[in-house]
Amino acid sequence: MSRNFFYISSVFKFKARVINVVCLLLFCLNLYSQSKADSTDIKKHRNSISGKVNDDIIHTILSVKPDFVKSRLYGEALIVFKSGSDVDKLCLNATNMKVQSVKIADLLQLKDSAIEKNKLENYLNKNVVNSIYAYANDTLKITYYKKAGHKYVVKVVYETNNKPLVKTDSSNRTSNAGLHFINPSASDSSRVQQCWTHGEPTGSSGWFPTIESISEKMTHEIFITVNDKYTTLSNGLLVNTEYKNGIKTDHWKMEQPNPVYLIMMVIGKFKKVNDIPWNKTEISYYSSEKYSADLKHIFFNTPE
Repeated sequence: MSRNFFYISSVFKFKARVINVVCLLLFCLNLYSQSKADSTDIKKHRNSISGKVNDDIIHTILSVKPDFVKSRLYGEALIVFKSGSDVDKLCLNATNMKVQSVKIADLLQLKDSAIEKNKLENYLNKNVVNSIYAYANDTLKITYYKKAGHKYVVKVVYETNNKPLVKTDSSNRTSNAGLHFINPSASDSSRVQQCWTHGEPTGSSGWFPTIESISEKMTHEIFITVNDKYTTLSNGLLVNTEYKNGIKTDHWKMEQPNPVYLIMMVIGKFKKVNDIPWNKTEISYYSSEKYSADLKHIFFNTPE
């Protein structure tokens, strides 16, 4: 019996090593393909005179609320950026969105260097100017004269999945670039309801306005408002949760600059399973209740 167990265990470890090698190769190939595709993305945001990237996003604060019935995300984006040259417009990627309002202001008069949501909101309301903008071809163009080296804040109120989306299979899944909704279907009422994002390589603009280039990095925060039966996940740390009448708002904060395509969000009814910590770092897995008992067996090598 012990000999059979040893044999099975060895087979599993061998297969795990093979899978790791394959994943590494796929990852390297993906990076190579991204580096080729990125040259096109960066060109979209270059100034035709200087040849340099016009604007650099420093920090993004998102406040989002999913609508599972309509497969839609309602959002507000506060974007702090630095202008790279004297130009009269800001261009943001925003795929399949309905833009409701845009505000922009120079941060020259902001005395406090701390970038916080409430302070930015108050400052913007006091210093906002008339914002002329146009949305077409998945691009939001904001007309506003910007000076090189100045920092600005822009607020965009928007909805995703503005155009009707067609379900292409029986999974009852609707997708918009990097935003995906899964709902129970007639054929599978037990399907776990969830919303998740996939930003690589250019999907993040499907759920928030941004400069979608692989070279663009920023710190960011996400306030996710959902029914309190749902679990939310995002980059960084969960710094706060507020509850009110069966609704909760999770505040996720990422303090290290992150590429746009790595900003993520997951919402669903998940079971959390903790594993052995690695170097005092928490290791945990999330899945539906149905598969939670198998998570440690599926990822048995992870703590190593």
